[in-house]
Amino acid sequence: MNEALSEYILMKRPEVKRSLQKQARGMTDEQQAQFLAAMQLGDTEFQAELAPYMPEESAIDPSKAALIPLPLEDRERGYGLKGISRKGTNRPLRMDTPGGGEIEIPGNRVSVLGAINANPQVWSHEYRHQEDSDAFNETNNRILDVFASRTKKDFKEAVGSLADAALYEARQKADASGDEEKTESHKNTEEAYYKSNSKDPTIDDLDLALDNLLFNDPYIKEQFESIKNLISFGKIKQPGIGPQYERFISRKKERKQEKERKQEIKDEGYEGAGYLPIDFKEGGRSKLI
Repeated sequence: MNEALSEYILMKRPEVKRSLQKQARGMTDEQQAQFLAAMQLGDTEFQAELAPYMPEESAIDPSKAALIPLPLEDRERGYGLKGISRKGTNRPLRMDTPGGGEIEIPGNRVSVLGAINANPQVWSHEYRHQEDSDAFNETNNRILDVFASRTKKDFKEAVGSLADAALYEARQKADASGDEEKTESHKNTEEAYYKSNSKDPTIDDLDLALDNLLFNDPYIKEQFESIKNLISFGKIKQPGIGPQYERFISRKKERKQEKERKQEIKDEGYEGAGYLPIDFKEGGRSKLI
């Protein structure tokens, strides 16, 4: 077998290795060279898709990637866990799935569970764990997902995942304190969670949810500040910044003005008018009944 092809195949997981060896069997030297070139092109395209979501100068080693097929009964709805990055062991990890099946997660690999989850956002999240560029913990990595969001779907998934982490912390804190009444920040975090995890939230809903998380939720606010400090002091590489987060930041001042405007109207007793255009009220406010 072509030496370069043989080296390439050796880096793959056992089941992939066997499949590639079987396909290469009987090929001429020229066919093997073409076969290798096609796979390397696929690797390059894979890296190019993930690069915008990753910090600068990330390795994104395609030989580490493992797409784990889910049992038939779990394929359409997926699995609550979307991916796992494992390193420091070659020992496989066996896991049960909600549908009653079982999957095997390889060691020293970046694994995505099921084709339904095989998208750049999930892959890049797990690669950041693998390459130690996750800003040191899971919640920070979820904030990096928000930073890197390129599509509305990316943004929804990232904000919803971050809200999930925030609500878990808020509930843990409430249980530990023994307080039955929820704090204002807890209520805001719940609102952010339900908005971002609704079926089809608007961009405005997602922006407001993220506003609540980054600037009002005590836990997420602290993590957000720690990431900014890590970047400022060069402790972590500059993260990937996507168009959705850039849009969110550019509209921050506008959202703040709108929030203040509605609060002012509410304070004056004209809450119903708060949802009318600002120009309408400037011409003369009328209380709606």
